[in-house]
Amino acid sequence: MLAKTLLASAVIALGLPSLAIADDYPSKPISIVVPSKAGGSTDSTARMFAELAEKNNPGFEFVIKNVPGSGGQKGFEQIARAEADGYTIGLNFTPQLVAHIVSKRAKYTLDSFKVMGNVAQDPAIVVVPNGSPIKSMDDLAKLAKEKALTVAVNGIGSDDFLAAKAFEEAAGVSFNLLPTKGSTEQKAGVLGGHVDAAFMNLSQMIKQHAAGDALIIALLTEERDPHLKEVATALEQGYDVKMRATRGFVAPAGIDPAIQGKLDTILQEVTESDAFKAKAAKSNIFLLLQNGDDYHAYLKDLQTKTQSVYDKAPW
Repeated sequence: MLAKTLLASAVIALGLPSLAIADDYPSKPISIVVPSKAGGSTDSTARMFAELAEKNNPGFEFVIKNVPGSGGQKGFEQIARAEADGYTIGLNFTPQLVAHIVSKRAKYTLDSFKVMGNVAQDPAIVVVPNGSPIKSMDDLAKLAKEKALTVAVNGIGSDDFLAAKAFEEAAGVSFNLLPTKGSTEQKAGVLGGHVDAAFMNLSQMIKQHAAGDALIIALLTEERDPHLKEVATALEQGYDVKMRATRGFVAPAGIDPAIQGKLDTILQEVTESDAFKAKAAKSNIFLLLQNGDDYHAYLKDLQTKTQSVYDKAPW
């Protein structure tokens, strides 16, 4: 009896994982904080995960909690300050997660989170209105040197913004950057011919490109995308500009390792399943599966690169 008492005391004192606590888990619904409005790609990714996680794990219930605002910052902060009891996890999206840290607006750091793993990516693209004289990145650079071009991006500090700034530096040009409140405004600007170009994400314009309503002139990835094999990368066109948005799961740091292990296992099993992959393909969600360690390393590297951009042109 004394030995058991001493062991229990050691577990509490040292903060070691408690099997009893893990065995009782979960005793209530688990919230998934989505730092955006309902209906977008991030929200859809969370709901796909929740549906399959509940189906394959009896006793688990996941509730989506949309917390939009400030380019994801409100949601990121809510995840970071949540009680580390395993009943709150969330999605992050980049580069906004690290851009808020770099700009010193965030009330969190990467150490505020247990990075669980990445799920999806959305390659950055450069798109122009139908009928535009701009057909390539060289055309874009040449015209930008001749006159001021209005180029739409999804807010300051977004992946669009950072990609546009990177191209400005690579091409030696300067755009009249137009920060919008989201992809809906960007689409309207491109489809209506109100902007000269836009830096966006593939999922947002792939249907319009296929229909001939707009023209994607470059992918900002290392290789061509299998969904758009005819479009060359910026690298192929001579401009070392790469950008992608990512969407991955995180939890507040400090959750009982046994409980966190259950959550990590569920994430891996769901996202690697054929059912999840089929749902993602149907929704034009492009998967990029990374485990927690690899995704954490990616986020640290992205923060360093974003810091370099910020130091040259603070926003």
